[in-house]
Amino acid sequence: DIVNAPPAVERKSPFRVALSGGSSLAPRLKRDYRQRLGISLLESYGQSELGGFMVMGAPHDDPQTLAVGFAGRPLADRLAYIGDADGQELPAGEIGEVLVTHGFFDEYRNKPEQTAASKRGGVLHTGDLGISNEDGYIKVVGRVSEADTARQRGGFLREVEDTYYEHEAVQHAVAVAGANGVVGGFVELKAGQTTSAEQLQQFVAAQVPAGLLPQKTIILDKMPRTFSGKADRLTLSQQV
Repeated sequence: DIVNAPPAVERKSPFRVALSGGSSLAPRLKRDYRQRLGISLLESYGQSELGGFMVMGAPHDDPQTLAVGFAGRPLADRLAYIGDADGQELPAGEIGEVLVTHGFFDEYRNKPEQTAASKRGGVLHTGDLGISNEDGYIKVVGRVSEADTARQRGGFLREVEDTYYEHEAVQHAVAVAGANGVVGGFVELKAGQTTSAEQLQQFVAAQVPAGLLPQKTIILDKMPRTFSGKADRLTLSQQV
């Protein structure tokens, strides 16, 4: 909303840096901040169990690394890595669970079994799937609960959303699966931009595996939001 607002002047922002959290950022948004506002949009990633974020981008990060969706490196007091089902670190480029070595919570109140499951092996199991590169940057691709479905589809729904964002007319995009597993795409267009659902569908179809392609694309007047400002995925999934 900020970078696409009418008062936004190319590379004449009064800000030095911007910080985002709560949801993964599409690479295009980071590019827009650099190109239009002349500042870095830093992505943070974390959980309530950590008391905040544990991965954060930096202004000096390589734009090419950010261009493929990596958020940043783990912070010194919230070290994290990508692990397999046994908690062993995976090589760069392999998908696994994001695990945090220290600096996390003690317990879920009155939920000993959930606490034990989340802290098995002495690390925090975030429930998020991600990959790391050789420089230690982390990219979150989905939830552990999505792993089997993602293998069947040929990828994660985040890939669909990032692709929608690459269309010049799109301001907000969400890809969700309905109760029957069918994928639907929802977009809100930039002010003054026009395109059709069919054109957007074709745009995405040319760039994602067939198993990930939404059954339909719906253009919304306004993206529904939760109280925290995130896209209301639950409401949208009921419309697929």
